[in-house]
Amino acid sequence: MQEIDKMAESPENYHFYAEIINNIDTNKEYYGPSEPPSMPTKGGFISHTVTAEQQYRADKIAELYYGDSLLSWVIDQSNNFTGKDKFRGYVNGTVVKVPTRTVLVKLGIINE
Repeated sequence: MQEIDKMAESPENYHFYAEIINNIDTNKEYYGPSEPPSMPTKGGFISHTVTAEQQYRADKIAELYYGDSLLSWVIDQSNNFTGKDKFRGYVNGTVVKVPTRTVLVKLGIINE
């Protein structure tokens, strides 16, 4: 968690580059991915095994852990799944890193 604490204190913290977005369906505020944050490389993650129902669906994993499917980009970013082929990383049986809610709060991505 030391690495996460350093990032939260950094002037290059994510919330300095992002805008606050209000999800009208859930009435939750969070920082949008206008400038994706650098996720910590160690600590603050949960290992999640993708199920058949979640295959190619990061939004379902985000809903499970964060209660908000629109935060699926956080999981994409944490696993370096980018571009048009990013969904290939979410295959049944694959283990992905999911940042904890504490990490998202410290990075300023969500308000707790």
